[in-house]
Amino acid sequence: MVLESMKMENYVYAPAAGEVKKIFVGPADGVEAGDTLVTLDVAKAEDSKKEGGND
Repeated sequence: MVLESMKMENYVYAPAAGEVKKIFVGPADGVEAGDTLVTLDVAKAEDSKKEGGND
């Protein structure tokens, strides 16, 4: 995920691979350190690997 602030891009990396289940912020929303931006379904990513998916 890339967050933009004052024309600077900040990359945010997930702690694990997964499928985004819910997005809690939208364009132009302000966020602070520690805010939840998305929730991930890590199990779906693991299932996809086992089935040979290329996600």
